[in-house]
Parts: sequence; C-alpha cells; structure tokens
Amino acid sequence: MTTNSYTAHLDPYSVVPKYHQLSTIIRQRIADGEWRPHDALPSEREMQTLYTVSRTTIRQALDLLEADGAIYRTHGRGTFVSPRKHQYSMNTL
Repeated sequence: MTTNSYTAHLDPYSVVPKYHQLSTIIRQRIADGEWRPHDALPSEREMQTLYTVSRTTIRQALDLLEADGAIYRTHGRGTFVSPRKHQYSMNTL
C-alpha cells in the first residue's frame, strides 16, 4: 500500500473528533474509487501506522462506517467495502 495525500487530512487540533475525520477520509477514498466493493481495507494496525491514531480511534471510525452500511466486517478475514446499494425515489418506482 502506498502512502498518499490522504494521511495529511487528520487535524489533531480540529473540534471534529479524529474518528469522524478518519471515517470521512475512508468514505472519500471509497467514493473516489480507490477501494471498490468487496475490496479489503487495510488492517487496523496498518491504519494505525498510516494515520498515527490509536486502534480505538480506528475501531470507532470503522463502527461508524459499518453502521452506515459503507463497509462490512468478516471475523477472521478483515474489513471490506460494501457493495453499492441502489436507491430509488418513490417517483421512479
């Protein structure tokens, strides 16, 4: 995995909690197509090194993303990008 400009976006002095900043970065990387559906995300340890935050912060960010349906976890295998969900308005149906 290569280091890129995403690592510079965590602001330790921001009023926005670090876990929320990290979840926004991960969500943006998914939206940009860097990680596609069913792609594995880096491990918690890799993210810890990449973003210089605690594993607790990483777990909070991943919990937030999982609750939103952006990622899914498989015990013993890792964390993966969820497939895109089709959203339709009532007018389209």
